Amino acid sequence: MLEDYISRLGNALGTDASLDLSDIHPAPLPRRRLRILEETPVRQGLLEVLELRQCDLLPLIAQRNSSLGRVMKPSQKLVYELKFIVLMRQCVDRIRTQELEPEVREQILNIWAIKQANLPAVLWNSLYNTDEMEANFSASEPPLELPSADISEKRLQQARFASVKLSLQHFQQLSSLASQAQNWPLPDFIDNIEEDYLTLYSNRFGSRWQRSLLITTTTLNQGANLIEQRLKSRPFCFSGHRNQQAEILMNVFQKYYAGQLQPYLANIHQQGDIWLAAHEAILTPLQSTLPDAMREYRKDYLDRQNQTGQWQQYRQALHRHTTAWQEILGQCNMMPDGSR
Repeated sequence: MLEDYISRLGNALGTDASLDLSDIHPAPLPRRRLRILEETPVRQGLLEVLELRQCDLLPLIAQRNSSLGRVMKPSQKLVYELKFIVLMRQCVDRIRTQELEPEVREQILNIWAIKQANLPAVLWNSLYNTDEMEANFSASEPPLELPSADISEKRLQQARFASVKLSLQHFQQLSSLASQAQNWPLPDFIDNIEEDYLTLYSNRFGSRWQRSLLITTTTLNQGANLIEQRLKSRPFCFSGHRNQQAEILMNVFQKYYAGQLQPYLANIHQQGDIWLAAHEAILTPLQSTLPDAMREYRKDYLDRQNQTGQWQQYRQALHRHTTAWQEILGQCNMMPDGSR
């Protein structure tokens, strides 16, 4: 659709034009070794761990130390850590009114302090250092499909995005735990969090949207350049007179720009704004702990306000393209009613 649009626009302007999008790829996340945050381990001997029967933690610790527990996926480790923190918090509240040996009390408070301090790193590593999130920043996915005219297919497209949106909302709730007071409850969806990871991995909306944003930005700039160069060389219409070439151009505007490209742009804009806002909400509570490589990546590709970032480059290209169309159609006295 994009290649056809540029070709037809070029023909209407009296020049050959082609669009090559084959070498345009989204920027993947920085390498995992540059993103990983170190967590302070809690190392306890057997007798010391047994003392944690005071905290009802032995079943959870046994699960973590099992053969399966030692190879937990990040999502499972996140669930374990959050449940551990909740039980530890209850334990700390309980020992305030209990008589305990000083060594036991100190051990419990020490573990509690370490787990609390680890929480931002645990959340970061479990949300962004995963195969599922990396799939949403991959450079290998195709762009988003065109909006479907078929009602059932359109509903399916909307449902897929709605599931991604919900999963990111769950990630937002988890991320917010890093900046909340210590008495937060476990999220009600925590035991089903694997479904959210699966949604992100199977849908890969982020990667597809980023490619769509890049190729439409390139298309918009090239289209604007074609119109601008044509107007610089000589007027397209004289004194508002609509010639035959202007009629061909108007057909391109109505059928291929307004009829095909604009609905695709609207979809990218609406869904992309939601997707970027979700990542902004996830990352904000963790911003003090973000690795340097991720700070730079966030600025360039996830910051909606950065004037040199990817999102603003798209918005600038869209404005430039719209302005070019307004100028050439205005010269021919063909501006549609309500055109902006």
